[in-house]
Amino acid sequence: MQDSTKTNHPLEKLYEILGEDLEDCTSDGLLISENENPIPLTKESFKEIKESGASRKIAFVDGGDGILEEAPNFLITINRIYFSMFSGKKRISPSTIKSRVEFFSSVVTKILKEDSKITVTYKTKLFPYDDQDRKLLPDEIDLESTTEGATILEAGRINSLSRRFAEWSFAKKIVEEELGEGDIIVKDGALQTGFKNETRYAKELYDIAMKKGVIVCGLAKASRIIELDCA
Repeated sequence: MQDSTKTNHPLEKLYEILGEDLEDCTSDGLLISENENPIPLTKESFKEIKESGASRKIAFVDGGDGILEEAPNFLITINRIYFSMFSGKKRISPSTIKSRVEFFSSVVTKILKEDSKITVTYKTKLFPYDDQDRKLLPDEIDLESTTEGATILEAGRINSLSRRFAEWSFAKKIVEEELGEGDIIVKDGALQTGFKNETRYAKELYDIAMKKGVIVCGLAKASRIIELDCA
């Protein structure tokens, strides 16, 4: 005789318990670092993007990466960056640069010991399918980094390094060659920097955008902000 008792999927139980554990609440207190200023998520904090009679272009830049092989002392990653462009609601093709760039990257980790001081170095090299694409990618020397002590950078940070810099570099090229005054470029994620030299790449994008009158935006689909009263 077959057991007619229905067994619930474990995910159903997970959703049920998670719904009980999480609270739907609002808070004025945010858990952030000392050098950040919180902007409350109120109705007044949102600004409407109004329709304009003028024809403007908007470009979206995004990228992805995946680990192909890794070991304690090296990492091989495949990276892809892409942009699409619209004039109003109509998708348009770029006039001068390609819309997609794919490349491989390798990161070699070396531990150096001098007297009692230990440092860990990371050297990144880029390998595009088309050597002409190097003009769209960051300089390898800017991807080098060093940490003091025996602390190894998290794999998630290392494997995204090349792709993050490539997005900044690619966005700058798009503004230079594809966009003009009043146009908009949107990067995936918040416009935050976290790596050595990344701030310089961001500044180069902002400088050329300000010079040409292009608006730079970031679209973050997720948030790590924690409300103190809801944690």
